[in-house]
Amino acid sequence: MKPPKPKAPAKSRHPLFLNIPEAERARLGTFAETVGRPVSWVVRDAVTLYIYAAEATGLRHLMPDLEMTNAGKTPHDKRGRPKKT
Repeated sequence: MKPPKPKAPAKSRHPLFLNIPEAERARLGTFAETVGRPVSWVVRDAVTLYIYAAEATGLRHLMPDLEMTNAGKTPHDKRGRPKKT
């Protein structure tokens, strides 16, 4: 009988998908090439530094003040069969 396989350690990284304008994506790609790192590393390091600065200085203006009363209430086109004409 074979011994049981050891369990793989839990992943500590989770994917994050971003939608950014094409011009910003090109700018980000150019910067990543200049630095010599992948885009994912540049984004991760930038977010980390942003959060550290906001936590260390306590500057509330770094964190956006979002109005959450209408969150998830974006009007969508009605789906289903089209109306008979």
